[in-house]
Amino acid sequence: MLINNAGVRGPIGNAWECDWDAWWSAIEVNLGGAAVCSHVVIPKMAERRRGRVVNIVSEAGAFRWPTVSAYSVSKAALIKFSENLASECRDFSLSVFAYHPGFLPLGLATEAMELLASKSPAEAKVAAWCRAQLESGKAASPEESAEKLVLLLSGAYDGLSGRYVTVYDDLDVLTERVKEEVVSKDYRMLRASA
Repeated sequence: MLINNAGVRGPIGNAWECDWDAWWSAIEVNLGGAAVCSHVVIPKMAERRRGRVVNIVSEAGAFRWPTVSAYSVSKAALIKFSENLASECRDFSLSVFAYHPGFLPLGLATEAMELLASKSPAEAKVAAWCRAQLESGKAASPEESAEKLVLLLSGAYDGLSGRYVTVYDDLDVLTERVKEEVVSKDYRMLRASA
């Protein structure tokens, strides 16, 4: 099993105004870290013809997050990377998931809230949004998030390989929807809509 959980927030501000090196560094950590670890670990899994890869992504990768573009773009790329890996790994009996653990009251969320005192309006806005999420009760608990991750690693939900899965999903319902083809084969994958 491989869990790719590298993540940095990156610079906050309009994309064209952010320091380029800081912006690109976030891409390298958030996407590049998962790619490097996958490059090292997946060949051994493929040899054994078993294994699971979980790339920790964010809702920010499935939806836009203005002024936090390096983070958002890197997580979107990681979702797409997960889809590609799942397709490439299928013949080797490997499963790959893009897992959003929810907005958690730790790590990057608490780091972002420290920006409330920032003189930058963009940073203060991001910090206020994070605080509002936590205070509204919309945050996931670390325990709930870890339990869902363990379920993905168990093998019981390998039919969801290649998909964007969140802590808020009922995995049984999601699996049935995919099995019954009530939704398209591209359900929970990044696609341009017609």
